[in-house]
Amino acid sequence: MRPRFRLDIAGNDVTDKVSDRVISIKVNDEAGQKSDTLDVTLDDRDNLLSIPEARAEMQLWLGYDDEDLTYMGRYTIDEVSLKTNPDTMTVRGKAADSSPEFKAAKTRSWHQQTIGEIITAIAEEHALVPAIHVDYVDELIDHIDQENESDAHFMTRLGKLYGAVAKPADGRLLFIPEGQGISTSGQTLSAAIIEKDEITSLSATVKERGQFSGVITRFRDKESNREIEVETTEAWQTRLGPAPVFRDKKLYTSRDMAEQAGKAQLDRLRGGTVQIDFTMPGRPDLFAERPIKLEGFRSPLTGEWIAKTVSHTFASSGLTTKVSAGSRPD
Repeated sequence: MRPRFRLDIAGNDVTDKVSDRVISIKVNDEAGQKSDTLDVTLDDRDNLLSIPEARAEMQLWLGYDDEDLTYMGRYTIDEVSLKTNPDTMTVRGKAADSSPEFKAAKTRSWHQQTIGEIITAIAEEHALVPAIHVDYVDELIDHIDQENESDAHFMTRLGKLYGAVAKPADGRLLFIPEGQGISTSGQTLSAAIIEKDEITSLSATVKERGQFSGVITRFRDKESNREIEVETTEAWQTRLGPAPVFRDKKLYTSRDMAEQAGKAQLDRLRGGTVQIDFTMPGRPDLFAERPIKLEGFRSPLTGEWIAKTVSHTFASSGLTTKVSAGSRPD
């Protein structure tokens, strides 16, 4: 099977124009709050390549001759790099957020609104489509301030409070559970099955389980104006005995916010006991947050994991995929 691609820039299919100039095309798909990226490096031997306009959009598809191409997303160009000896041009894009104002500081308060209402309002301001997991749509927030803070930073902070991925991707504003292999509609994503003989190289690190038995967060009670602690504990603490408790230094505005922050922090502390990194021939159907099922490996590698970072690279040597995966929170 011969790898192939399709590349659109500013709404125009430029595949035929650049096909004999492509040095590499790399898509990096990140879980969590990091932006997904696309780098296209071209041979600029005669300096005839046109420099794309800043903030023009790129769309990419990858796959093979005998099958339909897989859509890899939409990206906004934010940098063009030129080099000589040899002459090359690298066009870099980040997951489309559609609006330069997404990183502009704002001051406002959100009061007695659901996460669904907040994310929808921010999405509309930036011409994005809200993609909110059903578990969060009706989650009521008593009060939260956005003080001299960009929408991008505020979204990241809100996502961490609720254990969610909160970022723009492919024209949508995501707010979905992190590390659970769940789509925005609430459906469990199907696991991609990978056999041992499909993998070119693999390394794995087995880490000791986090030793924290719980998390302590604080909030300021409006009626008494006192700081009150909230403790979130591991279910196994009563069986294994006490262990150190992680103390969150932030001060939250309500008990609900403190409780949510404690639950999310505890999930992060107890997850990720195994990290697996592997390289294989191109699998465009793999993406961050998708479950991956490894078969034919020794224990404890055989089983299901969550993809944390997935990189696809198209080059003269072919199409390759690199994956960093880990265990989901218990």
